[in-house]
Amino acid sequence: MKKTILFFWATLLLCTFSIDTDAAEVRVGGYSFPPFVGNVDGKFEGITLDIIKEMNALQDTYVFKFVPTSSKRRYRDFDHGDFDLIMFENIQWGWAGKSIEKSDVFYQGGEVYITRTVPGRDQDYFNDFKGRRILGYVGYHYGFADFNADEAFLKKQFNANMTTTHEGNIRSVAAGRADIAVVTISFLKKYLHLHPEVAEKILISKNLDQQYNHRMLMRSNMRPTIDEINALIQKMKDEGVLTHIFESYGIK
Repeated sequence: MKKTILFFWATLLLCTFSIDTDAAEVRVGGYSFPPFVGNVDGKFEGITLDIIKEMNALQDTYVFKFVPTSSKRRYRDFDHGDFDLIMFENIQWGWAGKSIEKSDVFYQGGEVYITRTVPGRDQDYFNDFKGRRILGYVGYHYGFADFNADEAFLKKQFNANMTTTHEGNIRSVAAGRADIAVVTISFLKKYLHLHPEVAEKILISKNLDQQYNHRMLMRSNMRPTIDEINALIQKMKDEGVLTHIFESYGIK
């Protein structure tokens, strides 16, 4: 009799465990795009990781899991099925023609130009890129180049070099090793907050290279549906989750 009771409770526990782990996995791609995704000593962190954590906390139908990729490799990895969803993206950034659905806009941002502070240099300096040494980030799509991210094209047409360090681009401009860098506003604000001494060394453009509406892009014909994603985004908005996350990175 005791063995029967023990078997009953063991079976019940196993069934309960199976139910708890029955949530479907949704792989979320992300690449270096501070402050949305950063890699510090081999550990990924940033707004995207924080949102994934909250998305998992607010529901139990799906388990969202971060999958690292790169700015250049993300399209190939998506085509190969390495991830199903990606945050803080724009259709114009090389996604046209792919079988994807886009969420509602949940963050608006942009990119600006910066140059070294020099006596007599003003906003007119950003009106003409001819002869300028330009820095950007590899795999990113920029408005000044009509969103063409091909490195050979950028080098030939604009004398633009693509790097893999946002901080390095800012430092290079501040030191006069490059003329112009294109920087994400959110990252620049955070960088200047941590390095206030750099603020007086650079001139920031008033005009934007681009202003973008960030969405989540998701593979078509899968679960969760885009309606479920939008409902989850709205829930995070209504409960103040998104505001809290953004403000923790100094973003309003």
